[in-house]
Amino acid sequence: MVTADALHCQRAHARYLVAERHADYLFVAKENQPGPVAAISQLPEQAFSPPCVTVERGHGRVERRTVRVAPVPERVGFPHAEQVLVADRQVSDLAGGSGSTEVAYGVTSLSCKRADAARLGGLLRGQWSIENRLHWVRDVVFAEDHSRVRTASGPQVMASLRNLVIGLLRLAGHARIARALRWIARNPTRALALLGV
Repeated sequence: MVTADALHCQRAHARYLVAERHADYLFVAKENQPGPVAAISQLPEQAFSPPCVTVERGHGRVERRTVRVAPVPERVGFPHAEQVLVADRQVSDLAGGSGSTEVAYGVTSLSCKRADAARLGGLLRGQWSIENRLHWVRDVVFAEDHSRVRTASGPQVMASLRNLVIGLLRLAGHARIARALRWIARNPTRALALLGV
């Protein structure tokens, strides 16, 4: 089972995974795939199975996730696609701040017999946890998007070094990378301990 964000929501990738690798896929579709997003968003409510709703409370907020699945409409046009999904995520701030709502669309090769709304919701959350544990840390904590290193192999080298630091910190038991970086900054010799020196 391969899950991927919108970057990999490509027909060639779907074809390759199922036909050549004998795998299934769950792709998130965004603006890079306007046709499938439009086809999914225009489906009537009756086309969807009963939703799977989960509610979690923590970190000063309440998150309500609703996942609905439907048979794939012809207009989606993805190879080996069996179902589409709509995932709504509503976040309410317990401190009285403003909330937010996000809607994600997806397409999968898993049939309704192999994956219901609950399973697809779990797979989608697993994909998002990858985003949160790695990409968010690189984007926010390391400010990767603001890096001035842009030529030759510099960006790849810096990305590799950032990934190495994140991996070393996680292996050392640090769950909060920003806090761990501040801890190391107060005594740089701590970085050597992470390397086993």
